[in-house]
This record gives sequence, structure tokens and C-alpha cells, in this order.
Amino acid sequence: MHRPTAIVTACALALVMAVGITGCGGPDQPQVQGPAPTRSPAAGPVYVSDTMGHPLNRPTRLGLTEFTSLSHLKWRDWGQPKAVATGEVSGMWCIPGGT
Repeated sequence: MHRPTAIVTACALALVMAVGITGCGGPDQPQVQGPAPTRSPAAGPVYVSDTMGHPLNRPTRLGLTEFTSLSHLKWRDWGQPKAVATGEVSGMWCIPGGT
């Protein structure tokens, strides 16, 4: 008695899967029109976030991860497309016996 219901359910499931696999769109690629957005210069102060998410401006020390940090930072460029500093890096991998 339940056999026709099972067949109808199986056919409906197969139809839904076929539609899902083929998708709703055709093989056409998306069309992109118009010029690309122009790059706008940053406005306002520039910050870097430490591991806790605190904003820092030209920090002399900076925690990168729970186990790695930078210290004695001297900034040559700040607020340009790329910030450049020299300093020291230290981490758990520097400690004798650290893993």
C-alpha cells in the first residue's frame, strides 16, 4: 500500500536533485561592464592592531601572535602603501628547548 507513495517520493527527490545539480543558470559567463573602481587614498590616522585588537600608531613593540613578537621597532615609512620598520623578532622558537 505504501509502494506508490515511495515511488512518487523517490521521483520527486530525483527531480529536485537534478534541478539542484544543473543549477538555475546557463553556461554563460558573467558579464562585467564599466571601469574598475579607482583607488582612493586613505584618510585619517593609520594604525596596526596587536594580538588583542588594540590600535597602535608607530609602536615600538608589537605582538604578532601568542608566541611571536616584534620589539625595538624603528619606522622608516608609516601611512604609505606599505609600512617599513626595522627591529627584533622573538618567539617561543627562540627559547632553548622550545618547540
